[in-house]
Amino acid sequence: MKKPVFLKLERDRKYLIGARGIVDVRTGQVEENVCLAVEGGRIRWMGPADSELEFYLPYYLTPGFVDCHVHLGLGLDGEKDGLRVVERGERVPVEVRKRLKTCLHHGVVLIRDGGDKYGVALRARTAVADRMVEGPETVSTGFALCKMGGYGSFLGRPVSGVKEIEDALEQLADLKVGQVKVIISGIVSFRNFGEVGKIQFTSEELEFLVEAARVRGLKVMAHASGREAVMLAVRAGVHSVEHGYFVEEDTLEEMAERGTAWVPTVIPVFAALQRADESSGTVVKNVVEKTYRKQLETIRRAAALGVKMGIGTDAGAVGVGHGEAFRREMALYHEAGLTPRQIWEMATLGGAEVVGAEQDYGTLTPGKVAAFLGFRENPIWKPPHLLQPDLVAYPV
Repeated sequence: MKKPVFLKLERDRKYLIGARGIVDVRTGQVEENVCLAVEGGRIRWMGPADSELEFYLPYYLTPGFVDCHVHLGLGLDGEKDGLRVVERGERVPVEVRKRLKTCLHHGVVLIRDGGDKYGVALRARTAVADRMVEGPETVSTGFALCKMGGYGSFLGRPVSGVKEIEDALEQLADLKVGQVKVIISGIVSFRNFGEVGKIQFTSEELEFLVEAARVRGLKVMAHASGREAVMLAVRAGVHSVEHGYFVEEDTLEEMAERGTAWVPTVIPVFAALQRADESSGTVVKNVVEKTYRKQLETIRRAAALGVKMGIGTDAGAVGVGHGEAFRREMALYHEAGLTPRQIWEMATLGGAEVVGAEQDYGTLTPGKVAAFLGFRENPIWKPPHLLQPDLVAYPV
């Protein structure tokens, strides 16, 4: 795969940049021959390219991609968490720096991290913001909240009861997390189709958690699969449902009505199918294939119902690489039957809305962060997974 040109826009400089065109991902329309004034890492003005330009980009520009679900801290040094990294005192480990740079290589300019036990993603967020490390802006959830004795302790902190939930939220607020991650259900079974690990929180606990987070100005992303778990999440008022396998139509309808976002994360299951071999057994291979195909059917139906969706890869999971998995996830949306323009919007503006950064990302308009992609041909009607950006621009 070819390497894009990186345009690093220094925050203490002003730029007057001409471009062949700017693509509106909401409508598919293109404004030709445009000038962007960039200052402080943001677009300050746009208009016809008839001014004296600093340089001209022979590209069609789009907003950068947004990966709504990654785990920067998983799989470090052959472990499932960043403990050894933290013990060594590294601010941002070399492997995480590589992951951040790889995201940019693939056009991902904004990521939301779904939690790690030792604060690796929080370190990365701060290092990028302080210009110590180059990478996409990172919305971090810090440590995830799971239930004592249940699934997810490798991602965060087990809690029991509302007092421990509130204490954990207070600590997360002190850490200045961008959102809160809660793990409501276990994971999807690869042996029994439709089976999901048990529900870990009561409806009362979830409602308390969501309200306590709201009071602190925080939205909640919820790991939930299975009809009951997803319905609990939606009715508790979470901002987004992560994974959402085996969600049913009545829940999708309620999500559309409430404006609850969905991040389907198909690629981890598809990657498991690709890894399956003779030793996995026919039953496992069949279940995994049925599971991912069912998720594609649900994505198609959710789009028809108007459910807000973002694209998330669960990068850091087994077989799911940072950056490169984003194109693979988009390819699965295309396989599900979504149009190129639908996928483009979900990969940019939709993702920005899911991670709560629509004021800064998702469109190329004055006031937004100057993080964009460039393509030699108008890309909006082409499946984005088939395209590789010729240019990736971002502030440093």
